[in-house]
Amino acid sequence: MCGVVTLDGLEDTDFFESQEPCEVALLSEAYELTPDFDYRRLESRGSRKFYNIMLLEWGDGVAERRGIGTICQNAVASGFAPGPE
Repeated sequence: MCGVVTLDGLEDTDFFESQEPCEVALLSEAYELTPDFDYRRLESRGSRKFYNIMLLEWGDGVAERRGIGTICQNAVASGFAPGPE
């Protein structure tokens, strides 16, 4: 558990059926968190700083949004290869 993502475009793509890692863009530091998610579970693990993020799908050189959410800042350093760029 490292954050929350609200998915969109479920009916428009087979993106969510893929077993491949996805790309996440960090948008900004999060100062207001999603009201319907219990962040206390993350804070109890020492995660108190968050980023706003966007889940991306690339096609023909164009990125499309597939979700938006919030992730713990300390989770970014422990992500899958190639890691943060």
